[in-house]
Amino acid sequence: MSAEEYLEGVQQAEREAAANLLGTKSVARVEESVAGAVDFAERLSEFQREASPPERPIDCKEGCAWCCHFPVAVSAAEVIRIGEHLRASRSPEQLATLRSRAIEADERRRGGDARARTSTPCPLLENGRCIAYDVRPLSCRGCNSFDARACERHYWSGRGTMPVHAAQHEIHSSVFAGLIHGLRDAALDAQPLELVAALRVALERPDAASRWLKGASAFEGAYFLDTLPEVVGDLLGELALKK
Repeated sequence: MSAEEYLEGVQQAEREAAANLLGTKSVARVEESVAGAVDFAERLSEFQREASPPERPIDCKEGCAWCCHFPVAVSAAEVIRIGEHLRASRSPEQLATLRSRAIEADERRRGGDARARTSTPCPLLENGRCIAYDVRPLSCRGCNSFDARACERHYWSGRGTMPVHAAQHEIHSSVFAGLIHGLRDAALDAQPLELVAALRVALERPDAASRWLKGASAFEGAYFLDTLPEVVGDLLGELALKK
């Protein structure tokens, strides 16, 4: 993926997010903005695969969840969309259980060693499957691997590499960067969050979405740089991209 294509992905996602949220701010507008960014990223990925097919088949499949144990950078808008999906699809008892899992996972990552930070399962996992798969974040959608066994080895040992189709990752990263810029343009808190920590906030604080839409820093304690500064990685570096 060229620098020009990356920048185009950022700018398009930014324009769409800002256009949706510069006027009346609502949860519905937030969901629309994220859905638009996801659709754009998926269309870009499909076009790229047709123009330049991966050198070998991507090995990811339903029930394979080795990557669902690593920290994930997300926007507040994506977390709000996930929260709305969960409240619409889960019972109060299920939400209480999910909240407990999110608290446990967040505290384990914060208080544990490097192994705990990369081996704690996402609280959205149930029986190896994501209960919010249809609304999963852009970072999750960009994750992929040519070899699930290599992912398993990396999970258990922390060594080796996970062979990825770089274009899919880069496309979703560029659109994520654009979404972040668009939220910032709409005068909303756009600092990247860590998914587990942010999910905990969304489930513990029912007013988080409304506070965030008013411009408040409603996800204090869940900023990626504050929760896991040593594993920020390349993705957050990409967010420094200037318009």
